[in-house]
Amino acid sequence: GNILWTKLYSADSTEYITGYSGSLIESKNGDYLQCGAYVDHKAKTWNPLLMKVDKNGDTVWTKKYESLPNAGFASCVENSDGSIVLAGGINDTNSVTGLDMLLVKTDSLGNFIWKKTYGGNLNDVAYSLVKTADGGYIVVGYRKLFAPNDYAVYVVKTDSAGNMKWQKTFGGPDSDGAGAIIRTKDG
Repeated sequence: GNILWTKLYSADSTEYITGYSGSLIESKNGDYLQCGAYVDHKAKTWNPLLMKVDKNGDTVWTKKYESLPNAGFASCVENSDGSIVLAGGINDTNSVTGLDMLLVKTDSLGNFIWKKTYGGNLNDVAYSLVKTADGGYIVVGYRKLFAPNDYAVYVVKTDSAGNMKWQKTFGGPDSDGAGAIIRTKDG
């Protein structure tokens, strides 16, 4: 295909958007939602970022979530009501052990509604999520196990409010992880 447009999105002189670029999805109205993270050099943190751009790539709005320092989004979905659910990882101040899997819900304008974290004693990070037929979400990523370089696929099922229904860990010795999940036609 032919390139229709390209855009460079930059932050101010104390910030830059990281390589943790997250995902880009088409929204219900034809605009695009981009999630990821940016680095704030003054505060010495990396923070989640959500942008909405129109069909020409012009910024509609940008939300920076400073209330979630040391976090980033890897994936997002838009609900039928326009609300947005995002998944990633956070080095939560309540966690003394590392990263936790992060799930955040916003309204259709990116305004924060709730945050949920999941995980164990070591690093747990989300890379993808899907909405399920029952209105909840399945979030996938990786879970750090106890041996060096030992990671497993980590799957969390939630209800529509982000409350965990179940969690599963899959994998053998060495490193495993899930980078994406899709919903099949039969749910």
